[in-house]
Amino acid sequence: MRAIDHQGVFILVEGSNDETILKFVLDIAPASFMMAFGFANVVAAINILDADAFTRALGVIDRDYHGIVLPMPVSANIVLTDDRDLEVHIFNSSAFDRVFTQFASNTKLSKEVNGISDVRNKIYLAAMPMAKVRFMCAKLGGAYKFSDLQLGKFTEKRTLAVDAEKFISHLRGQHEKNGQLDISVLATADAHLGQFDPKLPRERICRGHDLFSFAAFGLRVLWGNFSGSQMTAEHLEGITVVACSKDELRQCGFCSRVINWCGQHGLAA
Repeated sequence: MRAIDHQGVFILVEGSNDETILKFVLDIAPASFMMAFGFANVVAAINILDADAFTRALGVIDRDYHGIVLPMPVSANIVLTDDRDLEVHIFNSSAFDRVFTQFASNTKLSKEVNGISDVRNKIYLAAMPMAKVRFMCAKLGGAYKFSDLQLGKFTEKRTLAVDAEKFISHLRGQHEKNGQLDISVLATADAHLGQFDPKLPRERICRGHDLFSFAAFGLRVLWGNFSGSQMTAEHLEGITVVACSKDELRQCGFCSRVINWCGQHGLAA
């Protein structure tokens, strides 16, 4: 990347979903999007380009736990999301409200006193134990695979409440070599997060894909009438992205910073 011959700008993203969303939100020409497969690769590439005084490359990364257990990137050519990741912002959007309401059973959804607001709160509560374990993995360097978890093993189908003991046991069972994991990890995470900021918002802690996983699970067992193959996190997330309003997305702080960066480099976004 030290000898780039390109007249436009490069936008480096962590993965394909970030590229899809940014291409939808921004109208940047000429621009080349490049997937770096992880934030560390984005940061490393931008640092190399900065050292070579190449200023027409922007790195876009998830905030994750930067500033909490990970160092904040110092380059002016790196923009972080407002929330833990871009998917959290999509989950909080009005598009999610519209999509979820369309897929949910009116009869079942009417049991929620405050409608979609109650739904979102229940999903955040369900995702929080998983978020806390992810946080401790980032802090201590543990490696647990969350993609194979079966939510029904530890989630109450009538309320979407997560049994923390069953969740830890299920996660530990997926990783026999890491058998030291126990319920105390959640209290430890609370203590560390509290030291950083007792009022740290849930949007900074929970991972967006986990939220969509519990939302899809809820549509299968609590609020809708879908089977597992009909309603997955990927399906729900993809439809929500398509349903998003470009104007709504462009108003978030993250998109505003990307647009401002483009303006500073003579590009209309």
